[in-house]
Amino acid sequence: MALSDGQSMLFSGENLSLPESAGVVQLRHIITDRGSKYSVTMVAVKDADEVKQKLKAITTEKPYHKATHHTWAVRFMAQNILTERKNDGGETGAGMVLLSVLRGHNLVNTLVVVTRWYGGTKLGSDRFLHVKNAAILGASAMKHQR
Repeated sequence: MALSDGQSMLFSGENLSLPESAGVVQLRHIITDRGSKYSVTMVAVKDADEVKQKLKAITTEKPYHKATHHTWAVRFMAQNILTERKNDGGETGAGMVLLSVLRGHNLVNTLVVVTRWYGGTKLGSDRFLHVKNAAILGASAMKHQR
């Protein structure tokens, strides 16, 4: 991954939390760039009601409730119909990035939420790279769990 001058990025296993329950992956503060911190949460879901419930639980949980952005995407199969939804969470275009990661890893019945705590410096297009990389790390962990 190429970084411009003055830019640093940290991938960290520190603060890593993998809850014991199957179908949940939570990687905290896995990417840090110019003060912004990113975390990813992936959760198994089966329908739209469960998506709403899980989103509320994730975004209101400490320390996530104080984050600047919660970008998410979901794919689930209900009644033999594949449903895909996304939300940019204030990061224009980032929801589509997450949906592409879910598709690319062939994950169905999965909700991904990438959380960003803004660090005071605009990241420009680098933020999409961070959203994508966080989701890829989460997808890999989710596939290993299943």
